[in-house]
Amino acid sequence: MGVRVGTSGYSYDDWVCKFYPKGLPREEWLSYYATKLDTVELNVTFYRTPNTKTFEGWYKKTPTDFHFVIKGSRFITHVKRIKDANESLRIFFDAASPLKEKLKVVLWQLPPRFPADLNRLSRFLQALSHSIARAN
Repeated sequence: MGVRVGTSGYSYDDWVCKFYPKGLPREEWLSYYATKLDTVELNVTFYRTPNTKTFEGWYKKTPTDFHFVIKGSRFITHVKRIKDANESLRIFFDAASPLKEKLKVVLWQLPPRFPADLNRLSRFLQALSHSIARAN
């Protein structure tokens, strides 16, 4: 078992002069971050699915041993409530595919008052498994 260290996000203005050197351009923040930490959780993917070019940029700005944790789409978990998620999962994983081997974890956050429904969860896990197999 290995230990990875990172933060939830990397793009915070108040980190300038505390973590990022003053004057470092915003587009270089991730590259700099990756010289200090080896993992980052991308919360942006919870709120919207970035385009493939954005994922490609993140991939290129990080070293080969860097890991990404992305948060599963809120549209899938909170709007669709993990129901009939096949197409949404395909879109999500297609967009994230440029992260390739650096994508290590997808964190799925369910709504706080989501009632237990083992059948719905089972169907979601099957759809998720199918999406991951197709992506690999």
